Amino acid sequence: MPVDEQNFLKTRVSVLSTLTTMTLRLLVDQSQLQYIHSDSEYKASSPEPSQSSQEAQASNDSHKDRLFVVFEQQLKTLLQHCMKCGALITKEEMKELENKGSQLTLDLTCVNGCSHRRQSQPTVSGTKGAGNLLLTASVFFSGIYLAKFEQFCKTMNLKTISEPTYTALRNKYVYPVIEKTLQ
Repeated sequence: MPVDEQNFLKTRVSVLSTLTTMTLRLLVDQSQLQYIHSDSEYKASSPEPSQSSQEAQASNDSHKDRLFVVFEQQLKTLLQHCMKCGALITKEEMKELENKGSQLTLDLTCVNGCSHRRQSQPTVSGTKGAGNLLLTASVFFSGIYLAKFEQFCKTMNLKTISEPTYTALRNKYVYPVIEKTLQ
């Protein structure tokens, strides 16, 4: 590969990486990023930051969070004990709610009757999870054809966004942030 072509590719990758990072930061900063917890009556026994300050910190750091591929059964194993009382949560009491895209939402009830709702990722106002927005921006800025990405995810049995979701999120969030960034 000629040196000029290598430099061009390095520059393109650098620009795309910078644009992706800037876009994700703007998306996180402009949106109402929040973690959803239904157990608001839960009181920690030790002094900890308030939930609202934790949510604010999550809003500031979400674009820095590392993401992992997590197997469903492993996740359910991690959630098999109640966060309030430590009692067992049986598989029958782990109810999966309607999930869209890459987010998993479970309603959990322990044998003592405590109820919790857990989501696999923070939500962004107007989306079904920050992961859906991150996938949209990442696919867009990486230059991958969505059909190839969908094929990859299907082959791996990896939950992802659909083409209509990709298009809607791209039009609602990614394009406006690009326009704002270029002004």
